[in-house]
Amino acid sequence: MNKVRYGLRSVYVAPLTSTGTYTTPIAIPGAVTLTLDPAGEETIFYADDRKYFTTAPNNGYTGSLSAAYLPDDLRAKLLGQTVDENGLLVESADDQPSEFALLFEIQGDAAGRRYVFYDCKFSRPSESHNSKTEGITPDTDTLNLTVVPKDFAGEYYIKSSVENETGTATVYAAWFTAVKIPDFTPEA
Repeated sequence: MNKVRYGLRSVYVAPLTSTGTYTTPIAIPGAVTLTLDPAGEETIFYADDRKYFTTAPNNGYTGSLSAAYLPDDLRAKLLGQTVDENGLLVESADDQPSEFALLFEIQGDAAGRRYVFYDCKFSRPSESHNSKTEGITPDTDTLNLTVVPKDFAGEYYIKSSVENETGTATVYAAWFTAVKIPDFTPEA
């Protein structure tokens, strides 16, 4: 069991197809940071001079992913941009971002933990370019990210995760080959 966690690596996306299935995960090289904040406002109802009822809906997350560079083929797949016959990456006013699953790994002191967020969308990254000075400081692409609950046969799930342990070694080893969907089928 982990006591601490650190180190983002192995970031992948698996675009959602028009048939509702995921493609094979594609690596996003050079992941730098991933920040996700919970979405959903806590509702508090007061009665009898106290907090009588509270609820906190889980509406997913909002945040950002920073990577060294988002390759053109991923910009086309995820942001809806196109590559023309001349090889130009073209951003259009009509571009529509695609839905995808986001997979990644966080290291721990005992074992890595792998995650999948099921229904994600990026919005276009901000543009920032800097001149080099005495040294070279790489710029990064930072994409705003929205994660919402995904409907799987009437049940809504946001994410799953697994650690590399004896009972989960097979699932852990195959994590980045296909998106693992929750399975709550009772055993016979």
